[in-house]
Amino acid sequence: MMFKNNPGMLTRISGFSLIELMVALLIGLFLIAGVFKAYVNGRASQDVVSEQVDMLDNARFALETISADIRQAGVFGRVTDPFRIDRTSTMPAVPTECAAGWAVNVDRPVMAFDEQDPYGGPCVNNYFQGDFLELRGSLRDPVAPLANDRIYINSDVNNAQFFYVAASPNISLTARDYDYYVTAYYIASDSDVAGDNLPSLHRISLQPGGLVVDQVLLAGVENFQVQIGLSIDDNDDGVTDRISYVDPQNVTDWSVAKSVQVWLIVRAGTPSKLLTDTTVNANIAGQAVALTDAVSFTAPGGANDGLRRVVVSTVAVMREL
Repeated sequence: MMFKNNPGMLTRISGFSLIELMVALLIGLFLIAGVFKAYVNGRASQDVVSEQVDMLDNARFALETISADIRQAGVFGRVTDPFRIDRTSTMPAVPTECAAGWAVNVDRPVMAFDEQDPYGGPCVNNYFQGDFLELRGSLRDPVAPLANDRIYINSDVNNAQFFYVAASPNISLTARDYDYYVTAYYIASDSDVAGDNLPSLHRISLQPGGLVVDQVLLAGVENFQVQIGLSIDDNDDGVTDRISYVDPQNVTDWSVAKSVQVWLIVRAGTPSKLLTDTTVNANIAGQAVALTDAVSFTAPGGANDGLRRVVVSTVAVMREL
């Protein structure tokens, strides 16, 4: 059997027109652009969160380092009364200490100065702004064996004495030996790179051999503020009734210092394109402060420098035996 082609049975099939194809491509481009923008925004948000997390982690590290020194300040082995410490042992010369006798000035285990470099000597490098805090005490646990060229405190429950291991002092066999430390904190205008204009939190510490060393604890710290918690005995019964926090210049009796409140202003390392308002408004040391309101709280880069900032604080209580 033979079939003939029937033109009436043919079906006419047509594709997209040029206009329809262009519209489809345009819609596709819009969809791709939307997905790409969502990715970019998500990545930017992730970068912001990561930056904030890094800033807070670094700030917590600095606060914990300072807090550890505060908690042990005023504890000298197993005594807390500076008058029970024998200071007659021969100590090594400390050529770069902040002032004569600074390294072993245990009469003031906690000492702070408001908005100033109190020494202006060899121990402070390029002071910028903020408070100056110094702390003295011993590490919590006794040490053995002893290392050369270090200052220790030999202590029992009644008395203590400084000694330098190279001096071979007469040490009580019933006492224990503790690492002695003295540290100070302040804000310098540079980090460990001279002239980089990166405000940084510096830590001064007494090192082996009687050396006083200035090191960067955390770069990018613009300000450091403290208030001293004083024991207040309202009814003169010898028991603390309350703690009153005051600025360092208002402390008249450092022997009743019991705690220290610390504030840090920490900034990011690089500007953020997403940041439009760089002003920090916070309560710092009892003041409602905008970062650019006063000389003592001025950002070196000026207003609108695109640098993200955080304000962190903590209270550290001095340990009591």
